Amino acid sequence: MPDYMFQLESRLSPEQRAAMVRIQELATESASNLYLVGGAVRDVVSGMSIRDLDFAIEGNPSRIIHELEKGGAKVTKQDESLRTAELLLSGEVDASISAAREDIYARPGAKPDSRFSTIMEDLRRRDFSVNAIAISLNPNSRGLLLDPTNGLADLERREIRALSIHSFTNQPVRLLRALRYAARMGFKLESRTTEWFNLAIVRELQTTISHEDAGGEFRQVAREEKPASVLKSWETNGLMGVVHPL
Repeated sequence: MPDYMFQLESRLSPEQRAAMVRIQELATESASNLYLVGGAVRDVVSGMSIRDLDFAIEGNPSRIIHELEKGGAKVTKQDESLRTAELLLSGEVDASISAAREDIYARPGAKPDSRFSTIMEDLRRRDFSVNAIAISLNPNSRGLLLDPTNGLADLERREIRALSIHSFTNQPVRLLRALRYAARMGFKLESRTTEWFNLAIVRELQTTISHEDAGGEFRQVAREEKPASVLKSWETNGLMGVVHPL
């Protein structure tokens, strides 16, 4: 069995490692279960550079966020209703801390009602299987990999797989995101995901992407090692107009 904790710690910068240790200490002090989730775990497994540290807490992360601020961290974005915050930590480390939650959609495309939940439910609500993987940072299960949607298999197959038939309907910005991930990693969209993607385009769901969401994706492109590949993919799929209207 791979030693994911060793892989993680050996790939983190000294600043990232120090940030993770501090957050682990604060989670232990508040008796909260802590997990590294999403992109960082995906990047560890796939061998890519780790850019951001995303943490999920089973419970309320407000105290941890407050303690980090007292230590000099800067909160760059916060959503009190979802108990989530993006932070810039010491050493220019980008991180986010969120409460594990479940999103309930009354109907496809509606704004979800969110409720705090377990890490497993939190992973299942995510966009793509490769982002629905977590590593436990808890003393009794440290290094345990959680993969309820079989994202590891998709990483091995080099595929981006959406987790629901409503993935693009519920959040059309995922049309841009799916292509960005595929271009960055040299992956392709999984066959059923391709069908859902094409159906969303036919239904013109891309026209419903908010300026804020489109802008967020465009800013992410600036951080890519090969931004031209992402932009070319967007253009090929008729999505450039979403981020750069004529």
